[in-house]
Amino acid sequence: MKAYRKFLIDSFPQDYRISKRSEHRTGYIACSKGLELKLKQDGKQYTQTLKKNTHSHPVDHTLKLKESDFLKQWDAVENSCIDSTRYEMSLKGEPMLTLETYRGHLLGLYTVTLEFDNIVEAYRYRPPVWFGLEITYDSRFSERNLATSSFHLPDIPTSAESDQPNRAIGAIPYIKDSQDLQVVLVTNKRKERLIFPKGQPEPDMTSQEVAAMEAYEEAGVEGIIAGHPLLIPYDINREITNLILYPFKVTKLKRKWDDKPYRERKVIQLQNVSSLENRQHIEPGLRFLDNASEALVA
Repeated sequence: MKAYRKFLIDSFPQDYRISKRSEHRTGYIACSKGLELKLKQDGKQYTQTLKKNTHSHPVDHTLKLKESDFLKQWDAVENSCIDSTRYEMSLKGEPMLTLETYRGHLLGLYTVTLEFDNIVEAYRYRPPVWFGLEITYDSRFSERNLATSSFHLPDIPTSAESDQPNRAIGAIPYIKDSQDLQVVLVTNKRKERLIFPKGQPEPDMTSQEVAAMEAYEEAGVEGIIAGHPLLIPYDINREITNLILYPFKVTKLKRKWDDKPYRERKVIQLQNVSSLENRQHIEPGLRFLDNASEALVA
């Protein structure tokens, strides 16, 4: 089964060879209660999809359109749309990638998507240094949310060292041996829910140093950064912040640590996390661990 990973980048790379360029547009039109029309241009292919949400499951009906018919309907989309150019690019030794540059309300957004033959190959891949944060698990970057939400690009950090104030840095601590994969979680200070250890950026520390420090102070674990940072939205006091998370291979569990009087630490088999209650805020990180499990450093 094909697998995909998606990343932010700061700007258009200069040393890649462009093999294909195509224009893309996606827009949504609300028709009536429970009905929505999705218009899509994929290069020179045009389609409309009538999306109907029922109590049991959504139902989609897709038809091909002529360009002229597509353009007639596009005027009704107004602001609920994505307008972009995609470039298929390659560089020796790298997989084929698709770079997408956006216009309109998403002007200045650049993303890179890579396709792999399977999930193991996808997570054995080590992104180059010019890739920014991975957004594969950030729901704000889904096609529909980009088109229809009040996306404010300046609030989004593109790299782990960006200086946006609205961000936190943390770790996804894991323990892996030949048999099992476990995740290390801690409670928040009110002990209401389990979270990943995280904290605020520090002026004299790199993001990797902050992630390791928070893992030690909040969860009492020592270890090493073991992968590329992820970006996910995180709800703090009903406000969404940008949480930057590093995969973190645990080498030592401490008996005593700074936050032990205020938090509980849980070491949980990854296969058992589905039984956790109120886990929606850590779900993206758990899905990453599940997908990357075979490729993670042991």
